[in-house]
Amino acid sequence: MGDLIDKAKKKYYTEKRSKLKKERTECTESIGDLKSSKSKVEQKINKWEGKQKTLLRGPAGEIYIKDSFEGIVAKNLSDEFPEKVEKMERYIKKAKDISKQIDVQISSLQRYKTELNADISELTRKIAEL
Repeated sequence: MGDLIDKAKKKYYTEKRSKLKKERTECTESIGDLKSSKSKVEQKINKWEGKQKTLLRGPAGEIYIKDSFEGIVAKNLSDEFPEKVEKMERYIKKAKDISKQIDVQISSLQRYKTELNADISELTRKIAEL
């Protein structure tokens, strides 16, 4: 009778461990996907910051230059330029916030993966004891 109970326990523990291993694999894949997404977001942020710096350097940052860029076009650009730069700053900030939230999700999944590893180890130990 005890042998039958041990077989049932072993089957239960083995099935549970298999499910946890599958979940761990999915967790690992999700972490990888999030890291890839974070990398893409960071690349975009760097690109946008580079473009913003380029815009603010030299004559581009001072659209209305005396005797060089006159007329209605200069006036319109000088009125719109600060608004466009501010909009870029807002988008860069939002992208950085998204990047931070991705980090939070990655950390959470890594903690969960650690818990899964501990549970898998415990089940492996219980199986070995039978």
